[in-house]
Amino acid sequence: MDRGHFFAIGVAVIWGLIYAIDGKILTKIAPGHLIFVHSFLVALLTAPFFLCTDGIKAIRSLDHATQLLTGATVLLAIVANMGILIAIQRLGPSMASSFEISYPFFVILFSMFLFGERLSIPVVIGGVFICIGSLIIIRYG
Repeated sequence: MDRGHFFAIGVAVIWGLIYAIDGKILTKIAPGHLIFVHSFLVALLTAPFFLCTDGIKAIRSLDHATQLLTGATVLLAIVANMGILIAIQRLGPSMASSFEISYPFFVILFSMFLFGERLSIPVVIGGVFICIGSLIIIRYG
């Protein structure tokens, strides 16, 4: 297991904690307010790193297609973050995450269709199990 695995597992634990805490917070404030607080604090905390590591230069040095993809992911992340906060508020953290956990299936599809990534048998089997698990939780949970 390398660092990538460690970070992926650690982040999954952290996201679980965040969803649970956000569920509590969202009983008191609107999703839009929470996403603003999240975004503002992230910008505030990461700005020094961005500025000290020539982040602006790095973004400007990207080719046009990569700049467009970067802009698209920023917009999509805003929509996705707002969507999951609304889902957490309306469904609760456990049920919202049961739906949201199906995202690896969509990562597989988009990577394959948009970027020509090849699928392996273990990835396909894992994707099927993720979807089956999500459906079981949603249906009977």
